[in-house]
Amino acid sequence: MDQILQTLLTMTTTASVAALCVMGLRLLLKRAPRWITCLLWMVVFVRMVCPVSFSLPVSLVPAPIAQGTYVQQAGQALEASSRAQAPAPADTGGPADQGASAGPDRTDVVVGLWGAGTLGMLLWGGVSYLRLRRRTGEAIRLEGNLYETDQIAAPFVCGVFSPKIYLPVGLDPQDRPYVLLHEQAHLRRRDHLTKPLAWLALCLHWCNPLLWLAYRLFCRDLETACDQAVIRRFGAKDTAQYAAALLHLGHSGKLPQAVPLAFGEEDPKGRIRHVLDYKRPPVWVAGIALLVCAATIVLILANPGVPEDQMEGVAITETYLQLRGTPVRLPEELQTSLVSLLRDYDQEDYTPLAQFSLPNGALLLTNANRGTQFCLFLGETGAPVLVRLNHDGYSASQKKAVLPESLLQDPRWRAFQTSLSSYLREGWAEDLYALKTPYLGSPSACLAILEELHLSQAVGPYQIALQTERAPYGITLQFQEACPQGALSSATEYLRFCGTVFQALVGNGDRFSWELPLEGSDTPARGTVEKTPWDTTSLTAFLPTWQQALEAWLQESPLSQTTQPE
Repeated sequence: MDQILQTLLTMTTTASVAALCVMGLRLLLKRAPRWITCLLWMVVFVRMVCPVSFSLPVSLVPAPIAQGTYVQQAGQALEASSRAQAPAPADTGGPADQGASAGPDRTDVVVGLWGAGTLGMLLWGGVSYLRLRRRTGEAIRLEGNLYETDQIAAPFVCGVFSPKIYLPVGLDPQDRPYVLLHEQAHLRRRDHLTKPLAWLALCLHWCNPLLWLAYRLFCRDLETACDQAVIRRFGAKDTAQYAAALLHLGHSGKLPQAVPLAFGEEDPKGRIRHVLDYKRPPVWVAGIALLVCAATIVLILANPGVPEDQMEGVAITETYLQLRGTPVRLPEELQTSLVSLLRDYDQEDYTPLAQFSLPNGALLLTNANRGTQFCLFLGETGAPVLVRLNHDGYSASQKKAVLPESLLQDPRWRAFQTSLSSYLREGWAEDLYALKTPYLGSPSACLAILEELHLSQAVGPYQIALQTERAPYGITLQFQEACPQGALSSATEYLRFCGTVFQALVGNGDRFSWELPLEGSDTPARGTVEKTPWDTTSLTAFLPTWQQALEAWLQESPLSQTTQPE
């Protein structure tokens, strides 16, 4: 999935969760001052525009949503399903070529439509604002920032940098003081700034109805907060007259807009009921509500993260072991023990690297959100080396630090190696075998196997096409990025290994094919793995071949050859 689209979808789902939290808390804080709820809404709009955040052990946003895991999985499943529904290929290359060209095009179309919608919203808001300014262009100044005109039907505040209060000609003298108090409260609270900012955030998420509802509720809370700010010192008579002014000037708002801040907009009937029923809450109620609000703000803004899985301020979300071009994802308990160990050997003395390629047997610790990675491997002298790779989406940099050799003698390192070896020989195979499926026709099941084998990390992004109309049934992988000539041998070996594993796990899979572009060549590398003759119905038949491959790889891994104590 395109990185821009994934970021947008992650932001909109994260903001939706935050909006749902505020909506629920809004019901519990009915008796609390409404300005507290306004603060909570602004945190939601921060989530709508800011793709990064800090990490805490506890958060109101689930980790798979905050990290974009659900979005990525949904996108991969959708792409696989759409390609599997394409006509069966006449040969191994035909439909895969079509899928490869169709996938990116569809993503580009979605991003383009999203951008067009955002631009349309901004234009609509800009045109609406200019039309309003044109209607008030000949308003007569009464005093200060107070103007009067016969071109409007209701009083309002308009303007961002120099806000003005506009009154309609013929406004009832009894309503006028209450209108001015309300609009002046908007200016004191800086609502003429916060409402347009929230509107800009909504423009980015124009296709999310839940965030439209959040914006509408936010606007209502703005008006209610101003009502409360005005009437909290009123007696019964002034309160009744304020409600009467709302009744005289109330009007149903049209579609939500950034401006103006009109006196009688946003649910005037509900506001009248609230004004008449309003009782100033005790100080202790406001204090508790403020504490709840502060805690909620922190928990909404934070992404869930485990403090033990942080290195140099970077939350580590995934860890891989690189074995002969094969990135093997490690389970969470192995990641936690490794990060805890490395944090005790943390180094600040980095030196820049002009270029860097991932060596065999390296451990790669990644952060999917920030694009920062750490790579641990043994250098030519036998000392452990830690390389930090930073990617901000536009540029990349790398730097290395040589760690003390005492790390290799640390009992925690040896315990980690023992657990890692046990997982590679048994745990990973069992995790893969749990994905076994009897039918090749299930795109999501096939994609789950391929992703567990980490094809996209090892070889590059790819498209798939399933041949399910007639035997021999098979799958074709069309890779999108050119492979260097020097890496073709290792990539082919890994693809053959993946083909063997895939055939063992898919009941009616007879053929595993691929097409891999090559740098400097117009002819791609093609290959096919046919069904192996040995029994694939049990784990006991699958493990011997698996273990033979792992043993060969582990013998070549520098990290498996730790220095023994003298």
